[in-house]
Amino acid sequence: MFSSRRSIAAPPATGTLVVLSRDKALFRALAVVCERLGVRCVEAQNPDKFAQGPDAGDVLAVVWDARAAPPDLSQLENAAGEKVVITVGLPPSVAAPQCPAPLDLPGDLAPEVAAGIIAAALEGALAKRKVSGLEQRLEEAQDKIDEHVTIAKALKEHIELYDLQRGQLAEVVRRTAYLGQLSKELNCLDIDKIMDICVTKASKLVDATLASVYVLNEESSELALRRTNHSRRIAERIPMEGNPPSLMALACDKKAVLLIKDIDAFAKRLGLPVDRTYADRYRTHSCIVVPLLNDNRVIAVLNLADKANGSPFDEVRDLPLMDHVSQFIGIALRNCQLYDQVWHLAKTDALTGFINHKAFFDELKREMDRVSRNKSNLSLILLDVDNFKLFNDVHGHQVGDMVLRQVAQLIRNNVRTIDVAARYGGDEFAIILADTDLQRAEMVAERIRRAIAANQLTLNVQTFFVTISAGVTQLGPGQTLADIVSDADAALYRAKSRGRNAIAVSGK
Repeated sequence: MFSSRRSIAAPPATGTLVVLSRDKALFRALAVVCERLGVRCVEAQNPDKFAQGPDAGDVLAVVWDARAAPPDLSQLENAAGEKVVITVGLPPSVAAPQCPAPLDLPGDLAPEVAAGIIAAALEGALAKRKVSGLEQRLEEAQDKIDEHVTIAKALKEHIELYDLQRGQLAEVVRRTAYLGQLSKELNCLDIDKIMDICVTKASKLVDATLASVYVLNEESSELALRRTNHSRRIAERIPMEGNPPSLMALACDKKAVLLIKDIDAFAKRLGLPVDRTYADRYRTHSCIVVPLLNDNRVIAVLNLADKANGSPFDEVRDLPLMDHVSQFIGIALRNCQLYDQVWHLAKTDALTGFINHKAFFDELKREMDRVSRNKSNLSLILLDVDNFKLFNDVHGHQVGDMVLRQVAQLIRNNVRTIDVAARYGGDEFAIILADTDLQRAEMVAERIRRAIAANQLTLNVQTFFVTISAGVTQLGPGQTLADIVSDADAALYRAKSRGRNAIAVSGK
């Protein structure tokens, strides 16, 4: 249909106008318009050529001059696609092409007039392209914004996770260091110190504000309060076989740490009520009950309640810590028990069960220091079995040991629990009477003398009677330990010289 293709004006970056026309004047007029608008003006041979050419994607509009030859509208529509189509001199019998914004110009318009109209159409196409480009750039920018927002959110999540992990790590480090310090402090043989550590320091591991320690008495089958930081009164003693059972009894039975987030829910899950006599003493319903064991034996129970921030105790953070520290405390308490047993054996006379000679002087010194502080009274009784050596030689050591045990038991029956009885040596006994004046001490010595004199001893169908002599004294102002013992010994000597089975009082 058209025989040549040529281009006028330098290739612009804003688009291309394709001109399908043999009208040179029209082409030149359009070339001028295109140069002004910065659009490339291209003369094409036919629609197929420009549709398949390298400039096809950059085409803004197509000018089809229908005056030279009858147009093939289907060919034009297929080639133009979504581009603006401007026809010139389209016969009235032919319908306008089915293209976006088609424009039909009369064939008798002057080239400059036609070019002006086409220029307006080009400006609209350029504006539309610019808007489309802006919209595309906006979409791209929005995509980038969305991408950056997504990255920012992910980064924020990573930072929050990092901060959380860093906080958790710092907490683990703090608790581990505290646990190490706690284990060092528990390495002692002072049971009172261990109890204080349980209440004041072990509780801080889980941020508990209330703590108490109960010691298990296996003989009476009850828990006795040993230490607490409660400001309000709580139970002094709790039976192991209580009905309903206490949480401590349940923990002792299981021999495992009992972490309870809500006591009511725990009781419901357990299917039985629990003792909550002192429930009003607590702010929360969450607690930790820690049985303190050694060799699978319960020694005591540590109770922790009311977390500082009001939240329940946690199985992940709190339970392993208390399970771990309970082992340290259990071992420390067991060491104290073993130490007390060894110390008791070291200061106790095996035959009578009284403290021995060395322990007697330790106790006497301790009581004298207390009297010095409190300005109270202190008396001492020294006594021995009359003619014990002869008795022992005649009847044998087996009978002699029986006599000493019986005398010790009668002494024990006639003194107070706060008084201290000792085997001073051989057949001699000493009794330290706290807060007792000389007159009262003499009465105690006489009561013991009468009880022993009236006692009948039987061994292998043989009957024996023994008597004792005693010296009584009271600590005087400025006296030393040696002074009071010497005074009592002198009084005992006077009682012996009076014929035995007698009491002598210092200063009388």
